[in-house]
Amino acid sequence: MTRTLPTGSSRIALAAALLAFSAGCVPAAAKLPAPEAEAVTNPYDADPDGWNTYANSTYTYCDAKVLAANWGASVDEAKVAIGRKLMVNNVPLLHSALDEAYATAKQKPERPICSAGEVLENPINDPVILARAWQLDISEVDRFVEARIEADGWVAGQIVNAIVTAPAPIDLQSTASTHGAGLSKDPTDAELTTVYANSSYSYCDAKVLSNVWGMSTDEAKVLIGRKLVFNDINLLNSTLDEGFLLANIRTPETEVCASGELKYDEAQIDKLAAFWSISAQEANAFAASKVSRLGRTGHAMIADVLATG
Repeated sequence: MTRTLPTGSSRIALAAALLAFSAGCVPAAAKLPAPEAEAVTNPYDADPDGWNTYANSTYTYCDAKVLAANWGASVDEAKVAIGRKLMVNNVPLLHSALDEAYATAKQKPERPICSAGEVLENPINDPVILARAWQLDISEVDRFVEARIEADGWVAGQIVNAIVTAPAPIDLQSTASTHGAGLSKDPTDAELTTVYANSSYSYCDAKVLSNVWGMSTDEAKVLIGRKLVFNDINLLNSTLDEGFLLANIRTPETEVCASGELKYDEAQIDKLAAFWSISAQEANAFAASKVSRLGRTGHAMIADVLATG
């Protein structure tokens, strides 16, 4: 298999543009020349480290394709550029370039921007996992993935990867179906808020879900209560996982949860402080940080500590 790379002066100009990206400058697509044909046996020969870093990352073929189109480069060159940016840990610049490239793609008439197959690593198993997580029929998964790419750009690929590579789901509410006991078939918002308040879901969870659902935190509390009452736990938990992932991708420098936004009482915080050999105030902040970064997994890890003798 061969691919084409630019030659002569156009090759030098394109190489300079890609090197500028690696150095910290995103190249302007309009200024890059159209490549001319030249056969290369192995596309990664020029930069195997950059190629392999991309290949082992969570960034998708779709990301490389969209970047390549925006830069006027080949997909293989965009893959190496992604890898190089990851190697020097300049992720903010990579994300900025991806945001720009996807914004440009959205302005073009071609749809979909990418097919689901350009995002999914395993076209056999991944749709099954995604259908279960998103409560879809498996026939709807491809269209839904393409819609997520349209809405979220490169973040859609990160969400898909997180879902399909996640460990077995953590059940925060193994007795969730009992939450509807004693309630009418159409419970009031006040009753549903009480259901939320008596559950293990925290204010931080409601805050994260409010951002995903596009509503206020109080409205998210009501919707959490409704999903508990009607035993829609799988979708609630997968949405919560997605919300924490989105928050950490978009604002990695900001803690998602603040101290006091989790449902740990004074005795539990004291136990965590003793286990971690820190003060109660530090334990409160550390618990919030752990849940901020790990979401429900962080909750489960803390629950393991609290379950010790």
